[in-house]
Amino acid sequence: MENKFYNELSKFNKLEKIEFGKIDDYKKARKFGGNSYLKYVDEMDAAKGFMSKAIDSAKQAVKELDKAVKLHSDIEADAKELGVKLPKEIVNDTVRSLAETADADLKMLTSLYSKFKVR
Repeated sequence: MENKFYNELSKFNKLEKIEFGKIDDYKKARKFGGNSYLKYVDEMDAAKGFMSKAIDSAKQAVKELDKAVKLHSDIEADAKELGVKLPKEIVNDTVRSLAETADADLKMLTSLYSKFKVR
């Protein structure tokens, strides 16, 4: 009978060690997980700040490129009306596609920015 008691007591002691081990593991995982969470939230805050600056720059680029597209169109119309041949630099310029790309980038950045929900 005494042997049975010690066997049960031994099982209880082992169980106690397992449970305390799990608690320690939990505490460590919780601490590191919480710290990692704070780190990525800080990084997202920084990213949102950088994205805000990129949006401002993209808005300026779109504004200036739209102005350049209009001027390019005006120059082409004037040259056509006057029957003047434009330099290849003007004829082959890709300002329209650049303006379209900048506009698409601005829309994408604005959409992403609106989805950042941190602090």
